[in-house]
Amino acid sequence: MLSQGREGWSGTTSAVLQNQGSMLHLALPGPLMVEAEYLAFEILVLAAAYLSPAHLAPQTILATLNGVLWQIPSSISIAASTRVAQHIGGRHTNTAKMSALAALLAPLL
Repeated sequence: MLSQGREGWSGTTSAVLQNQGSMLHLALPGPLMVEAEYLAFEILVLAAAYLSPAHLAPQTILATLNGVLWQIPSSISIAASTRVAQHIGGRHTNTAKMSALAALLAPLL
């Protein structure tokens, strides 16, 4: 039942390193967007240090609620984009369209 070393993986070749520029062009905007949103949120939290305790309490509640409500759609979008990308990579364009449509319509339920 268990594999012996390279039976499941044949190793790395130089072909893996080709076309890295276009891969980075596609891969970098997502993490940069998440980082920009995170930094903006952190700046708002640091600015809240200048608020009085009466104003800080609602800001803390809103900040926590924002974090929770952001994580759910963010995880759905990551899962949906991975699923659509796998279908596109497998040249299953109709199922990719259906998966994208399902991801767009799921929040409406």
